[in-house]
Amino acid sequence: MTHDLQTLTIEDFRPLLNQKIGIRFTADVRLDAELIELKPFQLYTPLEREPFSMVLRTEQWNEYYSQSIFIVEHPTKGDLPIFLVPIGLAAQGMRYEAIFS
Repeated sequence: MTHDLQTLTIEDFRPLLNQKIGIRFTADVRLDAELIELKPFQLYTPLEREPFSMVLRTEQWNEYYSQSIFIVEHPTKGDLPIFLVPIGLAAQGMRYEAIFS
């Protein structure tokens, strides 16, 4: 099952904050990631939802994936093809950001 990304809101992800969810980077590579940040944006948008960003952290240390569309496994919304951008290494691993505008 996949979900229309245009209808996702920050509230769809809030219950997952500080929890692990899966990211499928390739057909053979699936990693657990912790949702570590959700941030609303106070910007104008023609969409009905408020724009927001989310940051996911994997336990990758020496390797990471370049920005691309990856499958984020949401427990109730299904497989979500989300554009993720690596934003840097943190103390616990690599961080990836997605922006929903």
